[in-house]
Amino acid sequence: MMLPSSKAVRNLVLTGVSCLAACAGYFSQLTPEVAHENFLRDLNSYIGKDINENKGRLRSELRLSQENIAGGLVRYRFGIPGGCIEDFDVDPSTNRIVAVGFEGTTRQCSIPS
Repeated sequence: MMLPSSKAVRNLVLTGVSCLAACAGYFSQLTPEVAHENFLRDLNSYIGKDINENKGRLRSELRLSQENIAGGLVRYRFGIPGGCIEDFDVDPSTNRIVAVGFEGTTRQCSIPS
């Protein structure tokens, strides 16, 4: 049986330490605040999209309600009751989302990755 050289062992240890440091840096960023920021970025990316797109957050099975609001806009609410509820304010003449909002906690309204 041949034992690995001390140089090979040292390289293996350094590789492991580097990997652990990189992983620790990644996991330290997965805080509730960062996950909520991810959610906000994603939610805001829907501004300008067609409300009838029927994918992602706009899937018809997630639509909870719609109502006329001030300024002639229509507010669509999507989500799961008891979870994060997302509001999409839409110009009915174009079906384009002009504003977004949410109702829920930082933990409910988050995207961890």
